[in-house]
Amino acid sequence: MYLEDGKHPIAMVRNVVMDTEKGKLLGFVIDIGRDLIIVDRDVLEFGDVLHIHDENDIIEGCEVVKVDVVNKKGIKLLANNVETREGKVLGKVVDFSVDSNTLDLKKIFVAKTVLGLLQYDQRIFPATKIVEILKDKVVVENDLEDVKEGAIDREAAAA
Repeated sequence: MYLEDGKHPIAMVRNVVMDTEKGKLLGFVIDIGRDLIIVDRDVLEFGDVLHIHDENDIIEGCEVVKVDVVNKKGIKLLANNVETREGKVLGKVVDFSVDSNTLDLKKIFVAKTVLGLLQYDQRIFPATKIVEILKDKVVVENDLEDVKEGAIDREAAAA
C-alpha cells in the first residue's frame, strides 16, 4: 500500500473485509493482530497496490460498525476452504477479483496446494456460483460445467 504520491510504501494488505451476505468489499486488513484496516471509501485507487491519502486513513476495525460486525463473525475469504453443496473439497481461495466501481465480488480463484506453495487443480468460480461464505468454508454450486479449470493465470492477469 502506498501514499497518494505513489512513492512511499507504508504497509502490506494482509486480508480483506468482505460483507459475505451482500458480496461487497468493505475494507482492507493491514494488521490482523491489532485490527487495523482501511475502509473502501479511503482508497483512492487499487489494483496491484492500494493508494491512500495518508496514514490517518488506517483505523481500527471496531471504529466502523459494518466492519466490526463482519470481523466478529470471523469470516475470511482468502485461504478459506472451498467445497460444493455435496461436500466435495475443491481447494482454497487463493485470490479473488472485485469490480473496481461497485466493489462487488466478481470471481474467486480456487486451487489445491502442496505445502502451501505448489498450486494444482485450479478453478475459477464466478460470484454467481457461490452459495454462501461461512467461517470455515465457501460453498459453491455443484454444477461445475460452467467453471473454467486451469485458467487462473490467464484470468488473474486479465482481472
